[in-house]
Amino acid sequence: MPGVEEADFHQSIAAEARLPFDLEHGPVFRAHLFIRSAAEEILLLNFHHIISDGYSIRTFLHEFGRLYPAFCGDTDVRGLTTAAPYGDFVAWQEGLLAGDDGERMWAYWRSQFVDHEPDLALPTDRPRAALASHTGSVVSLDMDKPVVERLERLAHQEKVTLATVLLHRYCDQDDITLYVPRLGRPAGDFSGTLGYFVTLAALQQEFSGNPTFLDHLQRVRQLMRCARSHEHFPIPLLLEKLKLPPAADRNPLAQAVFNFIPEAVSSLGFTPCDVDLSGLPAQIRLCETDIWIDLDFRILAGMTCH
Repeated sequence: MPGVEEADFHQSIAAEARLPFDLEHGPVFRAHLFIRSAAEEILLLNFHHIISDGYSIRTFLHEFGRLYPAFCGDTDVRGLTTAAPYGDFVAWQEGLLAGDDGERMWAYWRSQFVDHEPDLALPTDRPRAALASHTGSVVSLDMDKPVVERLERLAHQEKVTLATVLLHRYCDQDDITLYVPRLGRPAGDFSGTLGYFVTLAALQQEFSGNPTFLDHLQRVRQLMRCARSHEHFPIPLLLEKLKLPPAADRNPLAQAVFNFIPEAVSSLGFTPCDVDLSGLPAQIRLCETDIWIDLDFRILAGMTCH
């Protein structure tokens, strides 16, 4: 696409990124190279979520960064290992859900939502549309290092994680449910496997009794601890079993997700990251095409690139 205006160039990339996938016939991964000039090229790697998650994409980029210099120099790449196939995980999960652990996890999640307030009263600047459009925008800000250090000291003092400290209330409600993603990869040989492993824990938080912040912090700590021990129960199965009435304008269980992204996976490219590929300067950035929920709140720790 040499000679095109910059706005048209990036509009073409966005249009390609938004093209739907054919899940029946495939492919569910696409790669396109856009060339605007000798000094500006963009490689668009388009993953459908059905075959990937954030950790998987980071693994892909890590392997790509190792293979690209080897192909440029026609050299061997040492240390490559074969990861367990995703089918092994599917079989493991099916066996888990069919046994006593599956019944135990279902009993826990069912008890969490006996009385459930489905709507999150987020303050908005306009009425909610009757049909969710799944389009949104991104607003980013940096937290000052002294603020982060104070939060870390509080987490250490209260014996909780930093993610626990950062979970807090923004609506005038006594009953709030939000999703908290977890890696979802069982112990074993799946660290290098590409696929959709991430799980969503639905955390129902109660503010009855007007608890102090530190009291509520300990409630959230216990809630997250229980969620971790029941995390392999899939949210789609939970929604099916809870028999919640469908809603065309919102997610029926929760309308917000809190995503604390540790340093181990933060180099994925949520903000532009400069990398070097065999002497070729490049920049990695994540381009998400749709938003699946009202509010996707993310905190990225230790933004570094490798």
